[in-house]
Amino acid sequence: MVLAVMAMGCDCMRHVQCRVVDNATGMPLADVKVIGHFISNEETRTDSTGTFQLSGIVGHLTCPRVKATLSAPGYRTCEKRLRSGELLRLERDVPHQ
Repeated sequence: MVLAVMAMGCDCMRHVQCRVVDNATGMPLADVKVIGHFISNEETRTDSTGTFQLSGIVGHLTCPRVKATLSAPGYRTCEKRLRSGELLRLERDVPHQ
């Protein structure tokens, strides 16, 4: 008797929606560049309310939190692991003197 075992890929689809605000004022930040790090990088920008959405296939067998890089002129670029519904705070870039 011959047993055949089939291995199936278990990719998971992730959808993340977050909001980006200024760390000091709490005001929403529009036009923040967001790059989601999936199998291929997905780029989007925040809207006038500071909201953005990313979706894509990530991981094999497990479904890790989505990692993204956020950048905007006058703010520090940061890399975050995201959860949908999260409020993300960007810090202003302080010029070196």
